[in-house]
Parts: sequence; structure tokens; C-alpha cells
Amino acid sequence: MGHSIRGFVARPETLQAVRVRFSVAKLVTLDAGFAWVPATSALMAEIDAADPAREQMGRTIDFVFDHPVMLRLLADLSRSGPIAFVETDYVDGRGAQAATACVDGQVVSSEEGDDRPINHALRAIGVVRPSDEDEFDTVCLGKYRSMDAFE
Repeated sequence: MGHSIRGFVARPETLQAVRVRFSVAKLVTLDAGFAWVPATSALMAEIDAADPAREQMGRTIDFVFDHPVMLRLLADLSRSGPIAFVETDYVDGRGAQAATACVDGQVVSSEEGDDRPINHALRAIGVVRPSDEDEFDTVCLGKYRSMDAFE
């Protein structure tokens, strides 16, 4: 079974800024007081269109957590509250994950690889895990396996 998602994670009040700025953004409630805005193709296109530098992420299959467009957007959105952009791409247990977290306009975590970068980013934005699970499980991102339901 695969796992391939991408989107913004933050407190719901922080993600309201995404919904106000981008008309296609959908807010999904997560656990532990957090929410997720899935980065659908339509949302990514709106983000590209709104970028003042006109650099385009386009319809890439690559991770965009560290793309200049995403970094500018995250820094700006984080002025409303801590926010992370998370991505996974796994098939049959193989793959990778990546994430960037921004707080007060600054990148505080940005990495890709096997060392659980999503957990690091979620911790940086304030997710507090119980001793028996990680941050990813604490907010229940695992119940969303793909972007299909949101496209």
C-alpha cells in the first residue's frame, strides 16, 4: 500500500489565511488541535499564479517543500502562526518524506529523507506527542493515504 500526500499543517486559525488567499483551499480537521490543507493540483496552480517572483513549481512530481515559491509562501503564512508543508511518497514501503516548518517568518526545519522530517516539522510548529506515538500519528495524518479524495 502506498502513501502519497502533500499539504499544509497548522492550527485551524493559521490555515484560515490559506483559505482566504486561495479560493480552492479545503480545510481538513486533524487531531490534537491541528488541521490540514491538502495541496491539490488546483491549489498548487493558484499558489504559482500568486507568486510575485513568477517562479513556478508547476505540476511536478518532485517534492516542493524547499522550492523558492513554497519557502516564500510559508514564511509569509507563518506570520499568522507556525505552519508546516509536508509531503510523502511511498509505495510498498519504499519512498521518502519531506517537510518545511516556518515560525514567525523564519524556516525552523526543512529536510527530506529517512530521519522522519515530518515529525521534526510538526514538533517545530507545536505538535506535542504522547509517549506511545510520533507527531505524525498524533495528528492522524496517516489516515489520508493519497490526494485522490481531494482532487
